[in-house]
Amino acid sequence: MVAVDRVNTSDYIWMFIILCASGNPIFGYLFGEYAYLLLLVVLFVFFWDKLLIGSKPILLWTLVLTTIFVAHFFTLSSITFLGSANYLTKVIIGIFAAFVFSYKFPIVYFRLISFLTTISLILWAGNVYGIKWYDIQLTDFLGSMIIYSQPTEEAYSSLPWGFHRNYGMFWEPGAFAGYILIAFFLFINRLDYLWSEYRKRTIILIAGLASTFSTTGYIVFCVILFTFFYIAIRKKKIYALAGLLTVFLLSYLFNSLEFMGEKIYYEYDYAMQMEESDYVSSRIGALVMDWQYIKLHPVFGNGLLNETRFSRHMDIVNGGSIGAGNGFSGEIAYFGIPFMLLYLYSIYRNRTLRKKWVLLLCLTLVLQGEYYMNFPFFFVFPYVCFFNQLNSIVPSKKVIHAKR
Repeated sequence: MVAVDRVNTSDYIWMFIILCASGNPIFGYLFGEYAYLLLLVVLFVFFWDKLLIGSKPILLWTLVLTTIFVAHFFTLSSITFLGSANYLTKVIIGIFAAFVFSYKFPIVYFRLISFLTTISLILWAGNVYGIKWYDIQLTDFLGSMIIYSQPTEEAYSSLPWGFHRNYGMFWEPGAFAGYILIAFFLFINRLDYLWSEYRKRTIILIAGLASTFSTTGYIVFCVILFTFFYIAIRKKKIYALAGLLTVFLLSYLFNSLEFMGEKIYYEYDYAMQMEESDYVSSRIGALVMDWQYIKLHPVFGNGLLNETRFSRHMDIVNGGSIGAGNGFSGEIAYFGIPFMLLYLYSIYRNRTLRKKWVLLLCLTLVLQGEYYMNFPFFFVFPYVCFFNQLNSIVPSKKVIHAKR
């Protein structure tokens, strides 16, 4: 029998730093365009031995992206060298993080994001009652305190659906929903373990997810709930009734909440009437628009520059109103179909992941929302150690043992 090492405070600090680098507005605001290169250098100084362990996948993705960038150089009218280097750096940081934390990753992330969600719920409740928390206004729309972001006072009048949404520490409520869902993704092999061992934290995460009012977040959580009850029903028949009631509840919510069924139907109907010259930043509208760019350069994509990425919508680009709509189709439009297939296949090949198709479905749905792959965190999935009770680390006095 071999006792597994325990989590320490420094693990949470490093995880928080990497999480900040994956979408917290202040990270780029404070460190500028060289923020990710600086972070990579710092990680290398402290964890150079882990970099050696992860050298093969890092070299693989460096080769893949370098090939794509070279193709962009020869096939497109222009290329951003700094943007290309920045993107490659983000990918390396994500892969690096998976090897830095190893089996600790699921527990460290789960405990950290549940703590941050607790803070966000308190501050969000203050927003609902009219308290303004921000002390740094980063843009005309967003203010942030590192651990919590919110629209500025002028932007409150344009809040969708007439109520406040929980941004957490990220740039958008939907983004916060995605990072909450990661906690469940990392335990996708043993969702029952979360409920049995971390019930209070799990409830906090569900409450945090609910406060984002994220359409994509709600849909993906439905998939997770279905997976949980499917597994539980096979073990205890009493869960069958709970599962059935959950299905009825979710069906009711989908048809009654404005940002669920009504929003999806509206976006779909609008997207079906789009012309090729139309620009729509909704999830479905962006998917339709991105498709013409995917057909234009299906293998290597259209590059990172707006001038090539949105070459058929230059009037929008020049007007400065271009925005992200669908992170999945958008990423394919940037880098091509093979790039996305390699990403998904690498996750499928992860040996610690048992419920492969469930996670791939959840990730594909989550990416329909934000551009998560423009940040380091979503590149941990091909190489992260998903939670398995016999090989994972617990931070309490209880130590899980595994047979040799």
